Amino acid sequence: MPEPALVSDSKTKASNLLTRLASKCYDGAVMSPETVIEMMRARLAHDVTRRKEVEKEMAQLASAYNRYVDLRNQLAAHIRSAERLKGIMGTMNVRDIELSFPTDGPRSGEIDALLRHELELWEIIEEYLQFVPEARVREILEFLEHIELSTSRQAVEAAIKSRPKKFTIRKRKGENIVSLKK
Repeated sequence: MPEPALVSDSKTKASNLLTRLASKCYDGAVMSPETVIEMMRARLAHDVTRRKEVEKEMAQLASAYNRYVDLRNQLAAHIRSAERLKGIMGTMNVRDIELSFPTDGPRSGEIDALLRHELELWEIIEEYLQFVPEARVREILEFLEHIELSTSRQAVEAAIKSRPKKFTIRKRKGENIVSLKK
């Protein structure tokens, strides 16, 4: 006599087989597991093929993409530099230079005020020192006065000292000489 577990297992298999056959007879839209597996195999083959094609295309485009990223970063740097310079100099000093700033927002004078307001004193000093290799605090004050930015000597010295990684201060004949760190 067969063991009860084997009989139960055989009954379960027979029941599952009859259920699958009956469902196919009554519902033609039901796919068999074998059909689903074949569809999955076909999709896997497609995915592997496309992966290879995509990797090849990405390798071909990598140089162009990296060049694009470099250009985008250069453009952003030039835009930041132009905004800083325009904020420092104001409209009066850049009238003859064609600038591409948005015109749907505030008027030009208001843009200048916004740009200048966003700049910290140390940023203006840093930009000034891009053009002058070294300067006395007195010369920095003269420049700030020329661009109509009134501030005190103490404020300039404090701004310089607040950024020791940006500025070098040395004494010459009793005066502080400021330059950018290299």
